[in-house]
Amino acid sequence: MGHGYIKLIDWIKAAVYSLEQNRIKPFKTSVLKILYLTLPEELRWTLYEPYLYGPYSRTISDLLDILAFGYKSLGAYIHTMPNGTWTTIFSFKGSQVELNKIVFDKINALVKKLKRKGIKTAKELSLVCKVYYLKERYETENINYLSQKSRIIGWNLSGQQIAHYLEVLSDIP
Repeated sequence: MGHGYIKLIDWIKAAVYSLEQNRIKPFKTSVLKILYLTLPEELRWTLYEPYLYGPYSRTISDLLDILAFGYKSLGAYIHTMPNGTWTTIFSFKGSQVELNKIVFDKINALVKKLKRKGIKTAKELSLVCKVYYLKERYETENINYLSQKSRIIGWNLSGQQIAHYLEVLSDIP
């Protein structure tokens, strides 16, 4: 079925499962960012656009909501943050999960690398994805140039942040 929803479901299930297995809360933002970093390039550029918390996909966000409330093995619950806002956390809740092994292995390898580099929160994943987007979009690692472009988008990343996350991304294809 090409790059349709069936394939995206495989990627979503693998992302949620990998985050759970690596003891990283699968917040919606975390799932969206892991998918951004692992989906094939043509899907990244088709599905994602710059947004407040980095690259964002309305299609995948909507699909996550549909899956959370209509897919028998993927559940969701509302988590209230310390500041009073809320977010959705996805979970398989111990269900038997059928995964596309190739997709899961790719996502799980990335999640493990990021975790080893100290990237464990949705906020950190958002920063990684912002720098990855800038690096891909402008085809450079020039810190001053990327910082300037981040300000135009509204992300306002400092040179220090960009340098740090370029280092995080250094061995991630």
